[in-house]
Parts: sequence; structure tokens; C-alpha cells
Amino acid sequence: MFCRALIPLCFGLAVAHLCNQQGSESPNNITSGSLPLSLVQLKSFRQRSEVGLVSAEDLADMHAARSEQMRIAWEGSNHALKAVNQKMGEIGLAQYPGDTNGSNSSVTLRYHANASARYSQQLGNAVNETMCRACADAEESLINALTKAREGHIAAQKLAVALSETQKAHEEAVINYTDYRGKFVRKKTKLEQMKFTLKSPKTDFDTLVNDAQHLYPLAHANQAELAKTIQETSMQSAQTAYDHAAGAALQLDATVTEKRRVKEKSCIALGLPTKPPTTTTTTPVLPPGFTGKCSHQSGWTYILDYSDERGKDDIPDTPKDIANGFANKNAFFMGNANLEQLNLMNTMNLEVCFASSSANCIESCEPINANSWVANSACSFPSLTDNRKKAIAALSGQCVASGVVPFMKKGKSRRFPDPYAQVRWEGADFPDRDDIVVAVKGWCGGDGYGVHVLGRGIALCTQDLPTFRAPAGTELAFMKGAGYSLDVDTLRIRYQLK
Repeated sequence: MFCRALIPLCFGLAVAHLCNQQGSESPNNITSGSLPLSLVQLKSFRQRSEVGLVSAEDLADMHAARSEQMRIAWEGSNHALKAVNQKMGEIGLAQYPGDTNGSNSSVTLRYHANASARYSQQLGNAVNETMCRACADAEESLINALTKAREGHIAAQKLAVALSETQKAHEEAVINYTDYRGKFVRKKTKLEQMKFTLKSPKTDFDTLVNDAQHLYPLAHANQAELAKTIQETSMQSAQTAYDHAAGAALQLDATVTEKRRVKEKSCIALGLPTKPPTTTTTTPVLPPGFTGKCSHQSGWTYILDYSDERGKDDIPDTPKDIANGFANKNAFFMGNANLEQLNLMNTMNLEVCFASSSANCIESCEPINANSWVANSACSFPSLTDNRKKAIAALSGQCVASGVVPFMKKGKSRRFPDPYAQVRWEGADFPDRDDIVVAVKGWCGGDGYGVHVLGRGIALCTQDLPTFRAPAGTELAFMKGAGYSLDVDTLRIRYQLK
């Protein structure tokens, strides 16, 4: 009899990376690819959030980290279950002697001796088999508990994001109401302080009439107050929903702890491995045919790499072709669908870099985080659920606008390292600009799709920059008038696991 076979559970795991686990597979001890988060820490974060010390975004990140810890622990438990099954395969019944007939006393004695040994071995095997089966049952119970706990934290994470959105809407409503009310009170006070006599000039009465006419529109503070009340109710509902989900997630964590205790008690005598084989993060195979102009750094995984070979069409012209993903000799992008599947919660660093292949591939990089994205109407990317992924998709050149539309914030005066420390992403005459904007038709050729660092900065145009802004056949470069000699021709986006 063998232990139950492993039942695979699919979580939609992260694309193109492996986790390097150290120590116990317990979620409380895991540090691979996520913020270490204990049950006590999560409770503390919830309590601190009630008094405004921790934001809803922080809570979302905490649940995402906890979910990732559960996934890694789930992998460890599946590895242990496989080891139990292997152990069972090694348990076999003793072979019976082939001939037990005859009256020879030595044969009879040997038969009874072999039978005694056989029954002792069978008894030992039965004990081992029972222990193995109990361990397998406990391991499968732990796997089920980890599955439910991970799902619970994913649900809480989504509600924390929703709570953050309602909090921001409420803050805007409060600001709007306060502004209307303040203007109304000031105007009303001014009218009340006006004094008139029979000898007051006409201009004083004209001022009174004019100010009185402007007073009524400011009475819309009532509507603003109603909007504030509605948003407050919505925020309270979101808070209640999150509290319920977070409480349920904490209970599921407690169940995991209990199931782990039972599993350890059931499996300890078997001497099985306690963690999966250690693996190292490897750089995925690059798309077929891609070589690029600048080599990739070890330890980084590249989502996008554009190198512009002047006079050649390296980047697809249409947003659809970019969104679908592509690869050629000088450029590649994984595509929006693969980007959505990518688990970026584990990244130590996620950054966009510009480089110059003619200057030893010197590069300047900007972190991409949750605050980098600026919501806008030109490119919303509803299929992407992470604001960082929206920023990546926009940086790939899928958007166009009819005016100046920022979609990403960067560090002011982002510079290249020495010996080009004077070179910023924006032009020399536009210091301290921090906006990366959607390209505008006219700034870019053709239909105008692309990206532009505001202030005559670096520009990506999928159908080339106009010749009055860059030499003919240029898809990626500083605009003319930037004031630099450094030839930037490479854009890449990459992440590095913790």
C-alpha cells in the first residue's frame, strides 16, 4: 500500500524566476522574494492603520508579502509530501523462502527463523507505513490550509487597494468642500462688513451687487458637503469589508500554524527533508534573434530592451503590435499579457534605464514604484492590475495624447554617472523637471505614439522622431536642443529578485 499521490495545486506562479529558500519552510521564517511578515506584525499593522500610522497601500503590500510567503511554504510542503511518497516506495514486504517442504530439521529450523524475521520486518514495515500515511495526511492538510490562507490574503490585498482608493476620493471631497466653504465664508464676511450711508458713491453699491452675485455660486458648498458625506460612507464600507477580510486572513494564518504543528509531530520520526533543494535565480533565455547593443547585467531579469539602430525600424509602429509582445535583433518587449502574469511583489528593484551604446553602455536608472504612475486618460491599461505595470506598458510606447499628459514621475534632475554627470534626462535648459509624458503627434512622427521626458529630454517615437527634432530614422534619442553630446539610444526595464 502506498501513500496518496501528490495532488498538484495551481496558483499562477510568477513568470521566469525561482525562489531561493533558506531555513525552515515556515511562512514566518521565509525571506525569499517578499517582505518578512509575521502574524504579530500583520496584527500590529492593522492596529496602527486604525490611527493613521500605516496606509492602506502598506496593508496591501503586507498582504501581498504574506500571500507570497504562503506560496513558498506551499512549495516546501509539496516537496515534503513527495519525499513521504518516496519513503513509502522504499518499504517492501520481505520475500518468502522458495521451498519449505521436507523433514530435515535444519530446514525446518531455518524456515521458522526466516518466518520470524519476516514477520518482524513486516511489523516494522507496517509501523513505518502507518507513520508515513499519517505524515502524508498531515502534509496534505497543511497544503490545504496554506492554499486557503494564500487566497485569504489575496482577497484582503484587493480590499486594501479598494480602501486606499476610497480614502483618496474622500480626501479630495474634503478638500473640495473646505475650499467652497472657505470662499463662501470670506465673501459673506466681506458683505457683512460693508457699510453704506445716503452719501455712499455708486461704486460702493456696484461692489455690493457684484459680490452678492458671486456669493450664490459659492453656496454649492452644500453639494460639496453631500459629496463628502457620500465618500465618507463609501470609505467606511470599504474599511469594514477590509477589516472582515483581514480578520479572516489572520484566522487562516492561525490554522496554518496549527496544521504545521500537527505535521511536524507526525513527520519528525521519518527524518525527511525539511525544505526543497536550493536553487539559484537564473536569467531567462533571451528572445530568439535578440542581441541588443548593451549586455544584460547578472542578477537582473529584463522585461523590455530597446536599442535604436539609426535608419532601421527596431520598434513596431502600432500599439497593438507592441502590446502583443515582439522581439528582433535590437529590441524586445514581453507584451502586456505576460506582463500582467509577472509577479512583481517579489522584486527588490524594478527600474527603467536609459543608456548610450556608443559610450560603453553607460546608463542612468530610475526606480519604478507604486507612486511612479500618474493616472491619466490617454493610457489607462485596464487589463493591467498593478500601477507599476501600467507605467511599464506606457514606457513601451503604446500611448499618444493630444496635449501634455504626464503618466510617470521621476526623480528631479535624474543624471548619468561620471564622466557624464552633467547629463540629465531632461534638456540642459530645463532643470528639475520630474514628468515623463505621453508623446504628442507632432513631437513624434506618424501617428505620434511614444514617450517623452518633458523639457526637450529623451524621447521614444515608434514611428521615428521628426527630422527637425533628430536625424532621420531615429526612434530613440535626445531631442535637438537638449544641449548634450551623449548619444542615448537604449531603453530597458528590468527587475531583480530579493
